[in-house]
Amino acid sequence: MEDLQAYEMYQKILDFRKFYAEYAKVQANYSNTLRAFDKLLIELDDTLIYGKLRMLAKSREMTETLVNKTLQWRRDFVHGMVLHDLDVEKLSGLITANVANNVPTLELFPGTGQFLPYAVASEPLYVVDRYMEIVDEAAAVLNNEFYTTRRLRKYTVDGFDLSHLPHESFGLVYCFNEFFQADQNYILNWAREIYSLLEEGGKFIFNFMPYDQHWAIKATFGFDFTVIDYKELIKNLVDFGYELDNYQIQEFRSSFISIKKPGVLRPRIKISGGIAEIIDI
Repeated sequence: MEDLQAYEMYQKILDFRKFYAEYAKVQANYSNTLRAFDKLLIELDDTLIYGKLRMLAKSREMTETLVNKTLQWRRDFVHGMVLHDLDVEKLSGLITANVANNVPTLELFPGTGQFLPYAVASEPLYVVDRYMEIVDEAAAVLNNEFYTTRRLRKYTVDGFDLSHLPHESFGLVYCFNEFFQADQNYILNWAREIYSLLEEGGKFIFNFMPYDQHWAIKATFGFDFTVIDYKELIKNLVDFGYELDNYQIQEFRSSFISIKKPGVLRPRIKISGGIAEIIDI
């Protein structure tokens, strides 16, 4: 039995069991039928566990490729993994709900720049990728040369090191163009690094593909996507020191986790002009 078929069968049996447990309590064979459902679910467990291990192993392999991409490979990845309009619509609301004037925001790995227009209300707005060429190409979607050359703060990163960015300063860090080709450890490494950048109450929001949804399993075995055991990931993030703000499982690439650094985001009232950042041209 294929992994996808096993999960779909498991999900159908689980749904039938829940329905029967709720609405068939008066049936004479109620208890025996529930035991039969449970036996079927147990017999499928081994297949599901094996399938999950296969998916997670593939995720680790894809992460290694993701980290070692050259500029051209990364360009191909960025343009080949553009998000659908529905994904952008769902995820962009998480940005607009959390950005504000005079609250620093960082987009980690901007892809083709699909989400940058929703974050321009932030001040300042930072963008980070492994290659400055990718940052520049993403920023071009703003169609504002003054903003992209004099206001947008553009950086590159080597490994997982963000020590060159301001610490305890960001109200929002988000990443929507990378983690659907990464494993759990990759996300945890970034979360640990980002924790030091956030001010108290600041949020880190990212999307992912869940390991326990049939459409995600199908995408993993049929296309170049990874899956995450998000329940374990959330536990690890909380153990590290984050608080869970919210998470939702939404079809395709719009499932997300929102975590925050403990505390309350302090109000920022701009009472005078900011210090100009001088950029050579």
